[in-house]
Amino acid sequence: MIKIEPFGPLATGITRALSIDTAIAEPVQPHRDGAQDPQAYKAYLRGKYVFDHMNSASDVDIALGLYRQAVSLEPALVEAYAGIGEVLLHQGKYDPAIRELQAGLAEARQRGRRPDEVAILKLLSRAHDRLGNWQEALDEGHRAVEIARDLGDLAGEADSLGQIISVLRKQSKNDLAMAMFQRVVEINRQLDDHEKILSALFEMGTLYVNMNDHTRARGLFEEALGAAQEQGNQSLIAQGMTLVGAACVREGNYSEGMRYFREGLEIGRRIGDQDRIGECTADIGIIHVIWGEYHEALKYLEAAVEMAHAAGSRRAKAISLISLAHAEGMLGKYDRAITHATEAASIAGDLNLSDISVLAMNCVGDMHLYHGDHERAARQFKDAITFAEKTETRILVDSSLIGLATAFTQALASSASLACAERALKEAAKSNDPSARFISSAYIGAAEVRLHDFESGIEKLYDSYSEAQKNGDFYEELRVQRLLGEALFHNAPTSHDREQGRRILQNALASATAREVPHEIRWINKILSSSE
Repeated sequence: MIKIEPFGPLATGITRALSIDTAIAEPVQPHRDGAQDPQAYKAYLRGKYVFDHMNSASDVDIALGLYRQAVSLEPALVEAYAGIGEVLLHQGKYDPAIRELQAGLAEARQRGRRPDEVAILKLLSRAHDRLGNWQEALDEGHRAVEIARDLGDLAGEADSLGQIISVLRKQSKNDLAMAMFQRVVEINRQLDDHEKILSALFEMGTLYVNMNDHTRARGLFEEALGAAQEQGNQSLIAQGMTLVGAACVREGNYSEGMRYFREGLEIGRRIGDQDRIGECTADIGIIHVIWGEYHEALKYLEAAVEMAHAAGSRRAKAISLISLAHAEGMLGKYDRAITHATEAASIAGDLNLSDISVLAMNCVGDMHLYHGDHERAARQFKDAITFAEKTETRILVDSSLIGLATAFTQALASSASLACAERALKEAAKSNDPSARFISSAYIGAAEVRLHDFESGIEKLYDSYSEAQKNGDFYEELRVQRLLGEALFHNAPTSHDREQGRRILQNALASATAREVPHEIRWINKILSSSE
């Protein structure tokens, strides 16, 4: 016999599941034509109540058990299949969810239950979305919208449109997604469905991120998070924590972002939300990379890759692989990093995700740079720029140009480096990326110093170093520090300034050594052991 502690989470979940008996009229009548067992529908209602009001992972398990009990008692109870599918999606079990949902869809079609068909098609679309099966996700979503409109089912139409928007956003089809959003918000306000309005606000905010309107995005995220906290919806709270955290990171508020991610992770673990657990784990790892805590980053990012792989979430896996590769590259594990970045590029290519493809290509280019092969790095960055322009992935062109400027700097091709850095600065202004702006400016300054415009170049380098120190990204600060130290050490007109350059380089060397960044140690030692 299983002993249940009086106030344990399992006991609480069972108590809550059984407590809704008083809300069910006795005897319970069959809910739909073809469903003959009242106990089956009662089990379904219990499962739905527990899942909708979950506060722990044990609630999710209880709901799944009740849904399965309902199906075993009455195979015609289509809503129970949908419930099973929704729980499995929550647990990150996408392929099993699809199998259960397809069984429910067959039942719904056989019995002519078109409203249930809408609900199941929407969940199937979500499952395919998580797996990166974009066309299947869109097909199922559009079928759901079509049926909902035929039925005059506004709620079903809004939910299905929201799922289509999720797919379009990942494919960077922003204009089409935004047009659909207007309809979703209109319907949910008409229905006065506050929870659905919040979900739409979160999704709309993410779309604004894609469109580089970060101020509006954060405003929507914070508004929706506050409302979710008032309602006590744990799933939406966790989602809001993750999104506000991401907004903080984009603004350079990494400590604040880390706080939100940790809170989101805690809630995700408590309610067993595998998507939230995986996303927050990856985000925490990325902040450790930004802070230069590479060994700690590896722990989180390796776990994020494993979770995404186990769930079959290929997009999430690709993103985590790129971040993992960056951490590995900082620690000198170049071959492993290239393997992981190449795998991410392959996944992105299969899924037709141009932004992730460019990120992966840039990551491979960085690894060639760190390994000392500036020629292969230059080719890689040129390919990334060509691909980004062809696919209109303009937001990442600045990063590719900065990588190319770095490769030309290593090759002592100062004029070429200057041209790339100046173009990168223009692209960074368009994308509103402060980090890309000061890094581009630093490479412009370094090139100007080499091309005998010392005063202009050194001013840009000092300004960039000041910005890098405020930014809080360890490696960005380190490389600007190296560029500044090298410019002074090799090109300053006075011995005092050259000695200042030496001190700056020695401080950079100490930082690189403390964080175990071998390529920077190698580069700085090479600079210190030579002079022009």
